[in-house]
Amino acid sequence: MSKSVWLTAKIQLCWWHLRKAIRERLAKSKLSTTPYRPARANQEFPFINIAFRPAGTPDTREFEGGVLLEPDKVPTDDKTVPSLSIHIPNPSQLCPSRIAKFSNVDSADDGVNTIKNTLTIKIKIPKKGPDEQLESVHSRVFCPPHLCESVIGLIEHHFCAHPLIPGYSYPSAVGICQWAVKQMYTFCKESDLCEVWAYLWENWYRRGRWELWARAIAPMEIPRLKTTMVLESHWRRIKVDYLYHFSKPRIDLLAWILVTKLAPSYNKKLDHLLHDTGHFRELSSWRKSFKSEWR
Repeated sequence: MSKSVWLTAKIQLCWWHLRKAIRERLAKSKLSTTPYRPARANQEFPFINIAFRPAGTPDTREFEGGVLLEPDKVPTDDKTVPSLSIHIPNPSQLCPSRIAKFSNVDSADDGVNTIKNTLTIKIKIPKKGPDEQLESVHSRVFCPPHLCESVIGLIEHHFCAHPLIPGYSYPSAVGICQWAVKQMYTFCKESDLCEVWAYLWENWYRRGRWELWARAIAPMEIPRLKTTMVLESHWRRIKVDYLYHFSKPRIDLLAWILVTKLAPSYNKKLDHLLHDTGHFRELSSWRKSFKSEWR
């Protein structure tokens, strides 16, 4: 919404909310996560290996906002996967009294009746290596508890990096993005956290999501104002100052309050900011009456 009104606005998510969302996801043991597109990630950063991806089925209902993309389709080679064939005879074979009614019953040379029409079911049995057999013994988790704080610490470093801070990282916005993605990808790959990498890339590090929280996107200035906190302050003022008697107000009442109560206060504050009155901030509402009584 802010981008559609102010095209050059910098959306700066609050670090507290960002950390809270990531920490809650890392604490869950569910392996299925946001649909991951390794081919798209490899096109953006060639050092990302396409084979490093979650093996399970993605969960299309889990993503931290934005536009959900479909996962890449990985071609499978049926020749490398062994199969087990199970032949199920015709149901007429189970009822000897009705065998004579079927014309597809032949008599074999050995005197045993055989059924021509049989149903074959093939079950593919994937091969398991020694590493996968070890993982089947020890249950795999989304992120081990002793690595959660390391992931949070890396994200905090990437959040604070900026070209105007010397000696911290690359002195350019593009270089900082590549440095952050490579550092997080290397950590996840060395720790065998493919599900964590898929979640972090699709929700926080890919193009379109990185711009929402990284300070490095604004190379000429260091953003200080957090968009999430401004929005929460806005809605808190509406709830506390005008809707404290209404938990779920009607839409017409809410519109009336926004137009007749909230908008005039904002217009007054904007007029005060645009015109120099000699004061650093707007005077308190009780100051005028207090001054007259004091005199």
